[in-house]
Amino acid sequence: MPRTPEHSVTLHRDGPTWLIYLQLSLYAYFLYAFAPSVTLLRDEEHVRDTVAGLHGTAYAAGVIVIGLAGARIIDAIGRGRALWVFLGALCGSIAIYASVPILPVTLLGALLCGAAASGVTITVAAALVERHGPAGPAAVTEANALAAAAGLVGPLLVGASVQLGFGWRPAVLLVIALIAALFLVRRRFTARDRTSRPIEPTTPSRDRDQTHRNRDHKNHEPTRSGSRRPLGRQFWLGWTVVVLCVGVEFSMTLWAAQLLRDRSGAGKALAATGVTAIVGGMCIGRVLGSRLARRYRPDGLLFAAFALTAIGFTLFWMATVPLVAFAGLAVTGLGMAVHYPLSLSRTIGAAAGQADRASSIAALGTGIAIGVAPFLLGFLSDTITMRYAFLLVPVFLLLATATLIAARTGPVARGPVEPTAEAAPSADATVANVRG
Repeated sequence: MPRTPEHSVTLHRDGPTWLIYLQLSLYAYFLYAFAPSVTLLRDEEHVRDTVAGLHGTAYAAGVIVIGLAGARIIDAIGRGRALWVFLGALCGSIAIYASVPILPVTLLGALLCGAAASGVTITVAAALVERHGPAGPAAVTEANALAAAAGLVGPLLVGASVQLGFGWRPAVLLVIALIAALFLVRRRFTARDRTSRPIEPTTPSRDRDQTHRNRDHKNHEPTRSGSRRPLGRQFWLGWTVVVLCVGVEFSMTLWAAQLLRDRSGAGKALAATGVTAIVGGMCIGRVLGSRLARRYRPDGLLFAAFALTAIGFTLFWMATVPLVAFAGLAVTGLGMAVHYPLSLSRTIGAAAGQADRASSIAALGTGIAIGVAPFLLGFLSDTITMRYAFLLVPVFLLLATATLIAARTGPVARGPVEPTAEAAPSADATVANVRG
């Protein structure tokens, strides 16, 4: 991973940035608490793995809906307002999902959760990459590192709640109270740094488009946010890598607990905390990845991450005792840590000037991956056992590696939009925003 002096970047954070980090972290808490709840719901509803996997498919359907409409929603009401709307919708969706163990109700809740959660990720990812320019990969990775730290708590509380006899619902419903509390204190973050520019555009769409046109004229780049130019080969290859990476992540987080129970004899509570090992590895990996992303190119880091994920998966897949399985899951999480943030920032960067559109299309791919990969793994487990169904994960890794190689051998992708001196303060003066 050769380092070049011109790639060294500075990442500076202001009050609004920390607010976005916390918003993303609450979404992550829910996501990683949701994963083990699917296995527990399977027992409550007395359904097969294939049917339980439909919760992941329903979640993905919601992601796809917002992937198609997200950019228009953000353009209509602005990023800041849209983010709170999506978080509020997430609260209502969680309440439905956790209400009663009836399959149609839980599937509806999962679908609505996917839509709301996707809106959160679209909003923050586009803002980060567009505002941070060359520091975008580092910013997205750091944001996801903090989110992973919050996500680490989710499965732990699910396991603890189950162990105490309360079931998984109190741990999942807790996020509603946390989002409400953050909403009440939100102004304290924006009041901390009056000199920084707003994270999200708050002007009408036409005014924002004119701002982009003015900025692009200064940069001699004939692009604007609202345009619908072809996104190009590099974007679509990057998009494919995002889809495969998400397929790996959700296959592991949604079904690892079940394989733990089948292969190592772990009980429900212990298996539910297995996701904690994955998220713990992801948390450490994203802290390290954020630093590495400031010095090294994303492609080299992704290749190394794919290899590390394969090593961890092999250890987990071969384990027959919980301790070894947990170690394998931790190493797998360490590798998966940078899959999504680096592949996503790389993909959005290949569509310079169309960040919201690129982020929405990436979310569409994310929804496809979430819907297909866990469901396919669950379907295979009913026919060839869960252990062999899990071999789908290394297949995804191989395909992601091959696609990234294809992207590197083609025309060079355009990097993230770099803010000019006229368009934004320097990195040392201010920074801003954030993501699945």
